[in-house]
Amino acid sequence: MTTVTKVRRRADGSLEHYQEAPETPAQLAARTARMLQNVQPTDPMEGRAVVGLVLTPKAPDGSGGVVEKIIRVGAKPKQEYALPIAYMERCVSADHLNRMVLQDAPASEDELAHLKDEAKKLQAILDDPATGAVDRMRTGYRLTAITVRIEQLTVALHPAPQAGKAPTAGA
Repeated sequence: MTTVTKVRRRADGSLEHYQEAPETPAQLAARTARMLQNVQPTDPMEGRAVVGLVLTPKAPDGSGGVVEKIIRVGAKPKQEYALPIAYMERCVSADHLNRMVLQDAPASEDELAHLKDEAKKLQAILDDPATGAVDRMRTGYRLTAITVRIEQLTVALHPAPQAGKAPTAGA
């Protein structure tokens, strides 16, 4: 490796001789790479993702009405699904709706009597020729739900005996 002697002027005006070793190409490349690391721009959206744009509602005082970004920070959450419901149960049977709404209600004779009275009133509305189409449809939906609940209460309050003897283990 060679050294180079250089001259530089001091603050008092005199000259100073000093020796300097020139850098090898590999050293120059390493120093340049270190300097470029500090200069290279980083992605401001790294680890973040815009998942939606929404328009805020306007308030009576005129504030709002601004488009805002919804930004997710971090990993995308795992997809979660609802429990599946069989096609026939979902589309054909009103039992699904009644199970969701009425399954936890306790069975009582008073509720059964009340539902039977309400079913009679709804049937009278359906039998009336002056009832409009929309009211007839809504009344029919409600009557279906009440009929299913009446059946559930009837079975819960007056269970039918099982046919035959109860099974026994090995006897």
